[in-house]
Amino acid sequence: MTSKSTKHIIIANAPIENGNRGCTALTYSAIILIDNIAQAEHFDYKIYLPDSGMRIPRQTEIDINGKKIPLYPIRHLFIHRNPLALIHYLAHPVAWLKNLKLYKNTTCVLDLGQGDSFADIYGEERFRTIDLIHRECRLLNRPYCFMPQTIGPFNQNDIRKKAIKSLRNAQLVMTRDKQSYEYTTQQLKINDVVSLTDLAFFLPFKPLLFDKSKVNIGLNISALLWNNGYTGKNEFQLTFDYKETIKQILEHLLSLPDTVVHLVAHVVNSEHQIENDYEVCSGLYYQYASERVRLAPLFLSPIEAKNYIAGLDFFIGARMHSTIAAFSSSVPVLPMSYSRKFEGLFCDTLGYNHIVNMRNTTAEDAIAMIDEAYNNRQSIKQQLQRADKETVEPLKAELTKRLSEFINGHN
Repeated sequence: MTSKSTKHIIIANAPIENGNRGCTALTYSAIILIDNIAQAEHFDYKIYLPDSGMRIPRQTEIDINGKKIPLYPIRHLFIHRNPLALIHYLAHPVAWLKNLKLYKNTTCVLDLGQGDSFADIYGEERFRTIDLIHRECRLLNRPYCFMPQTIGPFNQNDIRKKAIKSLRNAQLVMTRDKQSYEYTTQQLKINDVVSLTDLAFFLPFKPLLFDKSKVNIGLNISALLWNNGYTGKNEFQLTFDYKETIKQILEHLLSLPDTVVHLVAHVVNSEHQIENDYEVCSGLYYQYASERVRLAPLFLSPIEAKNYIAGLDFFIGARMHSTIAAFSSSVPVLPMSYSRKFEGLFCDTLGYNHIVNMRNTTAEDAIAMIDEAYNNRQSIKQQLQRADKETVEPLKAELTKRLSEFINGHN
């Protein structure tokens, strides 16, 4: 039972029942952060997730290392190309009024932007979906903030204008990398922006134990890049054939002594989909049919994925949150970048330069960079441990402080 002092918090653009373990890692981490603040400052809270994938009106919960945190699914007030929501509201107008009251009584709204979707690189439709919560908050005069995320780029002028409006009306704007900070402050001319780090650094983990007589290498494969992007026309402008290069990398890793390669899917689904990493990993597993090639399980949560990655000795990945899972558990990692969000976080914010930029390198250079990082993995591990203490922990403390002030600054 909640008291009058209970804080009602909406976390928007935060999928929870979604095969993308990177997106769900952000949602889990935001919930963990809110719970940490609530425990430290002794207040009750209820968390609402609009259109997060949870069935409505069923209440659900997530388990964080044995602690069950209840979650409440709700629908957006505005109908943005969602015929099922429209039909529901037409059939049940009282439900819309109930949602309206809930939104009006919300303490505050935290927007995750699905990590990197407050931009136009994924198209106008994705931006409009992400921006919906900001429009609702402005209509109802509710305080909202941008949680740490990649902001931009905005190459389409009409989308850029809408983005600026949403940013200027936010009470707090946090980016997860310096490139987004500079873009937001210098090009979009937004004031009062703070550069922090990715929420997934708050995600807990317990490393799995693998055979230490072998070198256990994780290879995360992006099905999106494997399928040449959403359009099939290489809209991410990679400078080499990703599919063929991944096969070369796998074969090269198997040529090294005492290695076991774990094919790690970070976007998982049981059906054929263009973004289903598990389908691609499974196909390669059966194609190579070797005891030195292992197929990581279909992870049911981002914590399960991080537990697995944390037990490895070396990691290569194109899904950014799979590489964050490695970085934040001190596993020597070589991210394979297809977007400025990688360089913005790893290079500019964390000072980590072991990264393959797939937009300006060759397949041969990529393999050479893998060899260099692999051969220096012990020193890289020490670098990651120092980065956690000297860079990540202070940024996490500042993020906690800023979010606490924002939540407690509204009733």
